[in-house]
Amino acid sequence: MTSRPNKRKKILQITGITLGTIALIAALLIGIFFYMVHKGAADFNPSRLENGPVIPLQETVEKDGKKYVYNKNAVAIAMIGVDKDRLGDRTADQNPIGMADLTAMVVLDRSTGKMTLLNIPRDTVCDVDVYRDEKFITSKKQQICTAFSYGDGKKTSCDNVVLSMRRLLDGAPIVKYVCLDMDGIATVTDALGGVPLVPDMDLPDFNIYAGKETIMTGKAAQVYLRFRDHDQVDGSGVRTSRQTQYFAAMTARLFHVLKHDFGRLPGLYAKASSRALTDITLENATYLGTLLVRQGTGSLDTRTLAGRFEAEAIEGSDDVYARFIPDSDALQQTILDLFYKPLEE
Repeated sequence: MTSRPNKRKKILQITGITLGTIALIAALLIGIFFYMVHKGAADFNPSRLENGPVIPLQETVEKDGKKYVYNKNAVAIAMIGVDKDRLGDRTADQNPIGMADLTAMVVLDRSTGKMTLLNIPRDTVCDVDVYRDEKFITSKKQQICTAFSYGDGKKTSCDNVVLSMRRLLDGAPIVKYVCLDMDGIATVTDALGGVPLVPDMDLPDFNIYAGKETIMTGKAAQVYLRFRDHDQVDGSGVRTSRQTQYFAAMTARLFHVLKHDFGRLPGLYAKASSRALTDITLENATYLGTLLVRQGTGSLDTRTLAGRFEAEAIEGSDDVYARFIPDSDALQQTILDLFYKPLEE
């Protein structure tokens, strides 16, 4: 017959083994987490960029008698939106690859966690590499949205848009990109439980009206982001303003979700990446999420390139197409504001 002390000793041994196992697993999970954060952070070092045909930002710049020094903590993520249900779907009769209807970038200061969304109007005229049958032809001045069409509708298209962005912004350190189609917008929106927003247009089919706060669902978001008045030369600019507004609201919703339940990040990443084309890895996403939560970031600032829209006639047609010409002085100031710091005398 086993004595009571021996039973108690055996229970304590089992309890000790169980607690030790739990502690070991916890330590392992913590180790994996910090490894992911460390590995993810390495990809956001601007020195990893292969600049190729783009001259990187200068170390110091002077403007209006004021000196600025390059902020090496500032990096950018290109945000590309394509007005197609599914990326790479070439079954459409017209424009089978598609164009970039949203061309923007999120600039992140890794030292502070501050984030700024820079909207680049899709009709912005800049240097675009032109290809035919995957063969490089030339670089020419045309709308940045067309850069996406000179590729495979996926990675090479995104690379071409990023290249044009970097040229436009004097070698800005764009280290990653995210490209979403319309199905991807819906998936991300619904994964977040909807996006709170005050819309600037009516969507009566969804019981949504301008000026009235609502929770936007995925299907409603698709309609809201797609509508464009083709009779106005700045119609794409008005639509881009809605896209910028929506992305800012969606990002704020993401911050809110992660702050209250960081454990949802892997699931959100899996859903988003299944419907997006991106070179952001789960390790990258973990690093970014950790940085934003640690810094207490709750939203992101938004700004749009300053310039003017103009109409240009289409040869052999009564129609015109829009061109957006950036203001050169404002463009330089934008680059300084996002990627530089004033040099202390």
